[in-house]
Amino acid sequence: MSANSANITARAGTDATDAKREAKLARDRKSSLAYYYAHKEELRPKRAAYQRRWRKANPERALELKRINCARHRDKLRARLKRYDELHPEVKKAGIKRYKAKAKLETLTHYGGGRAVCVQCGYSDLRALTIDHINGGGTKHRASIHGASLYTWLRKNEYPEGYQTLCMNCQLIKRVENGEHAKPDSN
Repeated sequence: MSANSANITARAGTDATDAKREAKLARDRKSSLAYYYAHKEELRPKRAAYQRRWRKANPERALELKRINCARHRDKLRARLKRYDELHPEVKKAGIKRYKAKAKLETLTHYGGGRAVCVQCGYSDLRALTIDHINGGGTKHRASIHGASLYTWLRKNEYPEGYQTLCMNCQLIKRVENGEHAKPDSN
């Protein structure tokens, strides 16, 4: 027997071994799936606990996999969210309200020097606190951000300079003293 024929015989034996190994793996997969579906209710909490532990131990990889999965199924996810929002408009409305309240609180706190208070008088009732454009021009600026909330706009733009937290009383006093309330001549 030559060296070539010995190699061919050895490869054939390896191919047969590989085929047997693949067949065994397929049977094992099939039986493990059958076992999983037969015992799904008792295995589900164990699997969920394992996944939580894995995500906690591998946060970067978990985030990467989540991004990949979201990108892969973006249309399905959007359709599911849209359907949910249509079925539960009160939940969506409450979520938007919470988001805006959080943005307002964070913004007022940032421009209030670390506390949500008027920088002039120290008033702290959130219902009466607002953001003031220090140099005026708030009307033009609000028009330029096209309907976005000023609070969310400031947060998304990483809190630019030129704003302060004022209560409505101090803001009105400032507008009157600086002549910001006067409309330009229409001539």
